[in-house]
Amino acid sequence: MKLNENFLIASVIANVTWAITSSLGVDYPFYIFVLIFLISYPWKIGKDVYSIFGGFNEEDGGSVYSLFALIQKAEKNTYTLFGLTFYQNAGEDAVQFIGLALYQNAGEDAVQFIGLALYQKAGEDAIQCIGLSLYQKAGVDALQFVGLSLYQNAGGDAVQDVGLTVFSEATSFSNKTFAVIRAITKTKIKSVVQV
Repeated sequence: MKLNENFLIASVIANVTWAITSSLGVDYPFYIFVLIFLISYPWKIGKDVYSIFGGFNEEDGGSVYSLFALIQKAEKNTYTLFGLTFYQNAGEDAVQFIGLALYQNAGEDAVQFIGLALYQKAGEDAIQCIGLSLYQKAGVDALQFVGLSLYQNAGGDAVQDVGLTVFSEATSFSNKTFAVIRAITKTKIKSVVQV
């Protein structure tokens, strides 16, 4: 019998909620935890999975869409609007709009718009906009717009616009920033500090 990861996510969320409320002395009726389970369960509609807290979709061509994702895995795309995403793994695009992404792995694009991305790995573009990215690795481009990037490794271009890059490694480099410091790099750099 195969483990249903989506059932496991909803069960863990309901049980953690029960444990926290019980430890605080709050005694909710049982139907409240059943309701929490049903709300947090990742529901499959067509080929895609829709949820509040993330989910898994092993179907070919299926994606996962979440509001506050904790964990997401899909054969195609994973999208989350807000949240603390511990793990995103997608065959194509792994996208988080606002929040903290601890690990993003995508066959094509790993994207974080506003927030902190601790690790991004993509087959093509690893993109961080407005925030802090501690490590990005991409097969073609590792991009950082408005923020601090401590390490970028790209098979193609490493692009940093408006921010600070401590280490960048790429076959080519596009420098359009107003304050960039490249401490150690294996790329062709136009200047060490550009203001």
